[in-house]
Amino acid sequence: MSLPSQSPRPGKMGRTYVRNHRRRMGRRPLAALAIVVVVGGVVAAWAMGIGRHEPANASAAETMLNDPFTPELTATRDPTRTASPPAPTETQQPASSLPPPLEIRQGRQAATQPDTTEGGPPANRESSLPGVRPPAVDAGSAPAGLGDALREAEPLPGGGSTTLVTDTARNLLAAAERSLTENKPVVARELLNRALRDSTLSAADAAAVRDRLARLNDDLVFSPKVHTDDPLSATYVVKSGDSLERIARRNDLAVDWRLLQRVNRLANPNRIQEGQSLKLVRGPFHAVVSKSAYRLDLYAGPPADESAWVYIRSFPVGLGEGDSTPTGRFVVKRGSKLIDPHWVNPRTGQRFDKSDPMNPIGERWIGIEGLGDDAVKTGYGLHGTIEPHSIGRQMSMGCVRLLADDVELVYEMLAEGVSRVTIRE
Repeated sequence: MSLPSQSPRPGKMGRTYVRNHRRRMGRRPLAALAIVVVVGGVVAAWAMGIGRHEPANASAAETMLNDPFTPELTATRDPTRTASPPAPTETQQPASSLPPPLEIRQGRQAATQPDTTEGGPPANRESSLPGVRPPAVDAGSAPAGLGDALREAEPLPGGGSTTLVTDTARNLLAAAERSLTENKPVVARELLNRALRDSTLSAADAAAVRDRLARLNDDLVFSPKVHTDDPLSATYVVKSGDSLERIARRNDLAVDWRLLQRVNRLANPNRIQEGQSLKLVRGPFHAVVSKSAYRLDLYAGPPADESAWVYIRSFPVGLGEGDSTPTGRFVVKRGSKLIDPHWVNPRTGQRFDKSDPMNPIGERWIGIEGLGDDAVKTGYGLHGTIEPHSIGRQMSMGCVRLLADDVELVYEMLAEGVSRVTIRE
């Protein structure tokens, strides 16, 4: 017996099914043809678009078309984009030639690590700042005047200055102040020292920077505190049989042992004990005398590279009557540093014994001799005075005079045969 689904369909229903099926089959070729036409139109439009935006460089276009997945292919269809970065214009510079100290950005001033390679400052200027990157400074906190920049941290005697300086100097000063707030005095000293070399600083601005540096060095150099990142100081543990003189000589400090007594606040230099920690100060130190300013500036650094010197502090001086103090380059003469020396007036022959309170040269004498073309300039020196009122005036016989306390410190810091003394107008 057949199942219902296997039974023959009624005639009328069977004819209707066949007729409808034939109608549907007849419409399919038309739909397929329409699809082909549409697809062909899209392809043609796309091809014409490629032709309109074809790059001028045929080889570049060929490269892009050979690799349909390269990002530059999209750029060829977008007139607002380019396949490669534009060539630098005449005002653009390669990154390696940009100035090393600081970089100014709109709204921010970002301090970048100075370049120590070609085009940057001498490498030995960077050795004291391994890996240091001064912090970014808000543009609004960098004032136009140097005096204002320093007053933000601490008021300065005399009110400072409102002289405009270069962006580089202003950024260095602002970064130095920020470094101080972050307890990075060695970094601050380096930045201030660089700013001091900026030729755009006025006399008042330069004086403010020197004062700031001197106060920093009161802690960095002249206190018992040792900063581990300071190349001018180190910690030393006293050994059996040590003395300050032996420590200074064996460690090649290029300073007088009395400087170690000074910075370590030792009442009696003979009472150091084994195992005791002492601060060492490394030289050599040098002096630059500015005749027009009646000032001696003390620096630390390699003798042969004045550009690498680090400012320490300044002292007022007296000079030779009738402008008789010579200019030139000198070195501290070997065997010339004397404490409480006797002196004979070369004009009158009058003799002053040591410890004579009337001795015009005071308690210290530091002889200097000329270098190179200045070798003919002999018999001059740095010394103390019993006439404090002569400081800032021309009253000596050509030598450089300092106040009693000042000449003692200079004596302790200058080394024979090593320390340079430069005298300028």
